[in-house]
Amino acid sequence: MGAPAKGVWAPARAIDYTLAAPLPSLGSSAPVYRVLPAEAVHEAAVRIADALALQGPVRDVRGGAQVSDGTHTLNVFKAGAGLEVSMFGGGAVSSGGTGVGVAPPPATSNQPEVRAPQVQAPQALPSAEAAQRIARRILERATVLDGAGWETDVTDGAGVVSAIACPIGASCPPQPRPVVTSRMVVFHRIVDGRRTAGLDWSVDVGDHGVVQSLSGTWARLELVAQYPLRAVADVYRDMVNGRAWHGRPMPLGASAVGGAPSIAVRQGTPLPRTRVTVTGVRLGATLMPAFEASASTAYVVPTYRFDGKYDTGAQWDAEVVALPSTLIASPKHVPDPPSARMPGRTDG
Repeated sequence: MGAPAKGVWAPARAIDYTLAAPLPSLGSSAPVYRVLPAEAVHEAAVRIADALALQGPVRDVRGGAQVSDGTHTLNVFKAGAGLEVSMFGGGAVSSGGTGVGVAPPPATSNQPEVRAPQVQAPQALPSAEAAQRIARRILERATVLDGAGWETDVTDGAGVVSAIACPIGASCPPQPRPVVTSRMVVFHRIVDGRRTAGLDWSVDVGDHGVVQSLSGTWARLELVAQYPLRAVADVYRDMVNGRAWHGRPMPLGASAVGGAPSIAVRQGTPLPRTRVTVTGVRLGATLMPAFEASASTAYVVPTYRFDGKYDTGAQWDAEVVALPSTLIASPKHVPDPPSARMPGRTDG
């Protein structure tokens, strides 16, 4: 399958695990898929630009294509995981999360000072259901959703509409509540009945149903073979001991285990400890980039998705690759699954 991208990572918080129930068996094998681009880069840019009614010529850029109308820019790049697509406008991509306005300078008098609005409240923001229909219509028009199953989540994007500056020590009224300024619609790819991490599409729908940003991975999946699964108890033991492979490589500071930020750990660095109660586990799948002799590529591999709670009551989860390490350790020493040859392999 090729060697996964390497890195030394550990959770920034050391976790003490407790099992709330015995771990089940989730089967002896599961499919592995190779991830390939769904379209040629130029054709994909044309198709998505048309779906967005984005007017402008398609320009070939290094590694991809770009369409811009002076306000919005669409980028399509070929990657190991297919085509990486993004569209943004207005100089920044809306995150779809809780916005924080720029803090104003301290007031110079003893009275609170209300600053000018930071974010304009929407006049006609679509409901969650309407935003989902808008996002689906665009992706269907671009044929992005064809031939695959999808599950959809919708979350509210919020921004601070005004800010209050107060002198030090002065009585200050509560800051105004953020208002909902957009709906973030996320489409999760379903493969063999399971959500597959890493192949999502996100569409941020703003005032009057205008699409503010769009991003996703456009890929088709090619079945490689059924691969043997490790016992759930063995994978759980590796997770407890910090030896589990958590799938997709992540940049410094990204999530490695259960939402905890990650750091490169130096010898002797003490880690704060927290407790997690594991309440369940299910079979999942995740995108995992790998490097073969000829080029980088990616696979969808089976995972075990552990669910539980922190000792604070907050939800916790972790996704761990369920394959034996010998199948992902080296492109030169990958045993073939029964009755199948691995892609990218040559004899000798």
